[in-house]
This record gives sequence, C-alpha cells and structure tokens, in this order.
Amino acid sequence: MNADNNGFPIDIPFLKLLGMRCLKVADGEGVVELALEAEHMNSWEMAHGGVTMTMLDVAMAMAGRSADVHGRGVVTIEMKTAFMQPGRGTLKASAHCVHQSTT
Repeated sequence: MNADNNGFPIDIPFLKLLGMRCLKVADGEGVVELALEAEHMNSWEMAHGGVTMTMLDVAMAMAGRSADVHGRGVVTIEMKTAFMQPGRGTLKASAHCVHQSTT
C-alpha cells in the first residue's frame, strides 16, 4: 500500500480530499476509515449521508478489486442502504466480495 495515497493501492484524489484511509485491500476484502471533521457533517452535526455512502462504495470497490487476479477496477451499478443511526467520531466501512463475474 502506498502511504502517499492514504493506504489505497491507486491514487484517488476525491478520497484524499475527504481524508479517507484504506486499512485493508486484500483477499477479497476492503476496509476504509474516516475520522469525521466539520466538513463531513450535515446541518445536524452528524456525518452527511453522502460521506457514509462514499465509504460503503469505496470499501466494496476495494474488496472487488482485490478479488480480481488481474487487479482491474470496478464500477458500482446500483447501491442501496438504510441508515440505522447517525455517523459520529471515526467511521469504518468493511466489505467482502461474495461473487465475482466476468462483467
């Protein structure tokens, strides 16, 4: 992992802007972390839903990328979630690849 990229195997400028760190990208797993700052918050002083969704999206992408023997990138086609509680403090998202296809 590259320290210049906050632990991500590739340069993703948007994630640098957010301050997100990659804790794991191997064996079909992806784990990312973000210490929330004022710029990540909504008007209720909790994590903006877009920040949470970005973390989920990136964790899934890292899991998918690490499961591919060719290291190809992935694209999210559809994503849905339900927020159970507000995000505060340091957030961590983890994903595990459960299916791999050629498309």
